Amino acid sequence: MSEKMPILILMPAPAEQPPAEEPKPKLNPKDWNQTYKPGVDKQEHAIAGAVIGLGAFFLSETALLSLGLSKKGALILAVLFSITAACGALYGKEVYDSLGHGCADVWDMLCGVIAFFCVALPIIIWYSYRQLNDKGGLK
Repeated sequence: MSEKMPILILMPAPAEQPPAEEPKPKLNPKDWNQTYKPGVDKQEHAIAGAVIGLGAFFLSETALLSLGLSKKGALILAVLFSITAACGALYGKEVYDSLGHGCADVWDMLCGVIAFFCVALPIIIWYSYRQLNDKGGLK
């Protein structure tokens, strides 16, 4: 009764592993999460949208005035820049999330944009009106 012992052949692992594919960014919001999930995350995006918009407005207004633009021209360009900065930052953050750094969610971006247009933009318009018409004082 001779039993045969199984032969075990060990193969070395390949020296080089193929590089893991990096996820491609999802630039189209239709590819992001479309289901609304309420929570603190949406509030944080709303605050970020308003703060980014206001910060971009006041920083760009100061910079444009120092370049010698008229007050009216500086305010108009600063408003346009603040809209672009807020929307661009919120969109860019969701594209960054789509690369695997979080969950890309269309509602995160929308909450921030809505907060900018409902909170920051009226403040900017009021400030601009006061700067152009009241010369800083109440009538």
